Amino acid sequence: MIAQLPPGLKNLLIIMVLVSFAQVALPKTGFDVETLYLFYPDSENFRIWQLVTHIFCHGGISHLLFNGLALFSFGAIVEYRLGVSKFLQLFFIAALGAVLVHFSGAIGIAFFSPSFFVPFTPVNLFLMLLLLILHEQPINVRFVQAFLMAVVVGMTTEMIGVNTGMLFGNYSYGEVFGRKLFGVPVLIGINWFCIVYTSHVVAKKLNSNTIKGKLSVALLAATIATVFDWIMEPVAMKLGFWNWNDGQIPLFNYCSWFVISFAVSMAFGYLKIEANNKFAPYFLMIQILFFLFLRFSPIGQS
Repeated sequence: MIAQLPPGLKNLLIIMVLVSFAQVALPKTGFDVETLYLFYPDSENFRIWQLVTHIFCHGGISHLLFNGLALFSFGAIVEYRLGVSKFLQLFFIAALGAVLVHFSGAIGIAFFSPSFFVPFTPVNLFLMLLLLILHEQPINVRFVQAFLMAVVVGMTTEMIGVNTGMLFGNYSYGEVFGRKLFGVPVLIGINWFCIVYTSHVVAKKLNSNTIKGKLSVALLAATIATVFDWIMEPVAMKLGFWNWNDGQIPLFNYCSWFVISFAVSMAFGYLKIEANNKFAPYFLMIQILFFLFLRFSPIGQS
């Protein structure tokens, strides 16, 4: 399977694994691996090479596995479309862009307040939805049906969850996403569509060469969506999107995410939507990198 990967993606995955082994082995030789992590520019521990080395560092085996899964899921598609040279350029530009976003966020939090940035979350969600729609070819009745179905399913399951404690556990939404219907922000339905639809598109693209049938596409899409939720949940709590009553995220939350995402993806398959949205892989990549960065970043403290 590794031999079948495109060369750029294969080498990046190999480097990630080697650096992770080095993070474990080098301290035993007296080497300070923190010099590979990224410190703020005003820190005495900052070194210029950290702009590159931090990209391949990880905060543990789970961080490595999920970063590797994200890169594997989307990297092959992008490299086959762009070629190895442009793929690697995009990879490093995105990685360095994440650094700029982080530093910008740090400046905003330091000089203003998190409350200044978090309220813009609904605007960001609408922009992401708009980009998905603009890249949808064609926008037909089946796509509209898929959108409405995903929104209704997402809202319905969330309303059951919030008001009964079933499906996801005991939790409640904050005020970030605005107006609510039976305790659930209306925008959450749109969020469900964006996550499951883009996961479905990516799964179907990967399926074209490796897997057969609607069932396999739905299983892969549900896996991608559930992994994304696992990455997102702790960060969402910190940002006040929602809160678990006991502060713990139950395992069956992820089980429900998988089952619901699987059902919605199966419905997408039966609706026979085109699933050729070119922005979908980038949407997932941006979201996963953002939440992974906030959850697992090995950036040091100044």
